[in-house]
Amino acid sequence: MPGAPLPTVISANAISRRVRELGAEISTAYADREPVLALVLHGAFIFAADLARALTTAHQVESLALASYDGRESSGEVQVIKDLGCDISGRDVLIVEDIVDTGRTVSAALELLEYRGPRSIEVVTLLDKPSRRVVDVTPRWVGFEIEDIFVVGYGLDLDGRYRGLPYIANADALDLNGAP
Repeated sequence: MPGAPLPTVISANAISRRVRELGAEISTAYADREPVLALVLHGAFIFAADLARALTTAHQVESLALASYDGRESSGEVQVIKDLGCDISGRDVLIVEDIVDTGRTVSAALELLEYRGPRSIEVVTLLDKPSRRVVDVTPRWVGFEIEDIFVVGYGLDLDGRYRGLPYIANADALDLNGAP
């Protein structure tokens, strides 16, 4: 990507270590069960891929696309763009999120999926930003808690850019045009 590197918030090595730890914790919790990993597109796709490889228990991967951001700001409303492609009634469901910020998106995902009768439904998120929470949601598993800064990388974006960074970067260093 052009321009100077963005300031690192969480290194690629720290992410890799933590994803392996989460994989072990989740595998223990779902031992002898086959959860449906409901990854929230597009931001969670890299985290979900690495997490799926870190799991030692059988699992199914499905995706759900929800949108609530316009640039750096939450719109306050969540739109369902794509629904799951499988029946989750009686199944264990693990929502895989990139970041829980205001809580609106994960709350909408929980609401959308809970009425379908899953046996259980939990949330794992790579990043948690509780200082911005406006909806009371608590992920069961959290990779990292971060302060109130706008971040990109490892799947998280700014208008579709920076998803491919292997680390989490501080996007507050970017100007409004998305250039460092």
